[in-house]
Amino acid sequence: MNRPHLVIATTALVVSTFGLLAHAESVSSCEERIQDCLVSASEQRNSCLQTAAASVACTSSRIGTLVTKRAHFTGLQLSPEDQGPAFLGPQIINRRCVDNFDSAWSASLVKGAISQETINRLTASLDECAPADGTTLPRP
Repeated sequence: MNRPHLVIATTALVVSTFGLLAHAESVSSCEERIQDCLVSASEQRNSCLQTAAASVACTSSRIGTLVTKRAHFTGLQLSPEDQGPAFLGPQIINRRCVDNFDSAWSASLVKGAISQETINRLTASLDECAPADGTTLPRP
């Protein structure tokens, strides 16, 4: 009678271990993806970040919200000469601010796993790059 309980307990342990490994792999995969994106040229970086933000690895990771927020900047105008859709008005962001954010994020990723405190700091830094009205960025 103890044998069925042992089989059930062992199965549960194996399933939970695979779940933890899959979660760790998705986080790692997202961080690796983002690191690859951030070392790309600006045009490729934006496309890469949009793709990463939509990936399962990033949407299920701790940095998913940050990836999505940064990917949102790729659709915004980066210089005063460009005009947005008339009904939205111009939505201009500071390219230097976004580039500085990308550099800081890349440096954090090189150091290893990112803590929640670092994610919060990076999120605040990225928020500073937003248009003054702040209506164009998703809020967590």
